[in-house]
Amino acid sequence: MGYERPLEDVFRADENTVSGSAEFLSMESELSSDEDTEIVFAKIVEQIGESDASNKLSKQYKIDIGLKEPITVKVTALFKFLRPQEKPDLTVVPFTGDPEAELPSTPSDEPLPDIFENFRDKIKEEIKEAFNLPEAERKRAIKRLYRKWHPDKNPGRETLANEAFKFLKAEIDRHENGSHYQEKYSQWENDVRRDREYARDYQKKYRDHFQRHGNRERENDSTGFVPPSFSKETPDPRSARLWFRQAEEHYRVAQLNENLPSHVQWIAFQIHQAAEMALKAAQYSLDGHPDMSSNDLTSLARTVCQHQDVTSREVLTLVCDLIRLGCDFSKPRQPQKRSSMTSGQAYQDFKISNALQLCRELLNLVRDIIGIKVL
Repeated sequence: MGYERPLEDVFRADENTVSGSAEFLSMESELSSDEDTEIVFAKIVEQIGESDASNKLSKQYKIDIGLKEPITVKVTALFKFLRPQEKPDLTVVPFTGDPEAELPSTPSDEPLPDIFENFRDKIKEEIKEAFNLPEAERKRAIKRLYRKWHPDKNPGRETLANEAFKFLKAEIDRHENGSHYQEKYSQWENDVRRDREYARDYQKKYRDHFQRHGNRERENDSTGFVPPSFSKETPDPRSARLWFRQAEEHYRVAQLNENLPSHVQWIAFQIHQAAEMALKAAQYSLDGHPDMSSNDLTSLARTVCQHQDVTSREVLTLVCDLIRLGCDFSKPRQPQKRSSMTSGQAYQDFKISNALQLCRELLNLVRDIIGIKVL
């Protein structure tokens, strides 16, 4: 409970309602943002207060995410797992000339209610309720409704979905008063498109898994379905943020000593530590498995740049420039055999300002990889 799930492993549906206690769910973490969604595994303990059908977006639940005590969250932060199809869809799809049209949709074997019956009345009620919520909760609720009524989330019912989706956006515009939700549509559209690709990929992996293992790993339906994970990567954004804060602390220490040339060894060490902590933060963010056995900046940077989500080698370039300046963990910190220099003399040509500048650029790149806006 409480551990992060890779986003591509979470086969979910925003419109699916949360039901009773003991149900397994995923939860959007408080660390999530528009650009960076963190999903954790959760279990419902109980609903808070009486159930009110007219206030669906205001429901609250106590959930277990592995802490000492359950926490209370709004229903808009919770997502129910849907069971993907276990057998291939053999429906014949007529060729229309559009390659995408030949791909079958990925419905669940848990049929959804007909949400399009009287959809105008439903959307009016939902939007009215959403705009009565506090601003932070309202934004999450509006995003949820955007996804719920989006045509891509309703395969096979595109005509009604398109009509409902247009009506939804018109209702948002009618209630909007300086909230500027239209500015979020582009990001939300990207999220829906990403989810569609993830769902297709997950569906294929799940079918392959089911064919190999049959019914052995089906969960008890009384507690809900928990989808198996097929990802070898388990990004850990919480640890990534922590390690990046540590990198920033080392950088600030180096900055504070910049005008003290006698501290040059200490400054070089702090810059190296800042770079090392930042690179391990990036590894936490990308796959959750930093190389804790290494303090070699080149090796760490190369691992980061080899990840499929990192499309530039600029991180490695900056690290190589730092090492050429002498910011190298293997550089001597005491007199070496057959050497007439102390470690201080070995660092006498160290360019402090240049190294600080390169380190700052490296930290900025890692910040972008992690997706941190403000620490």
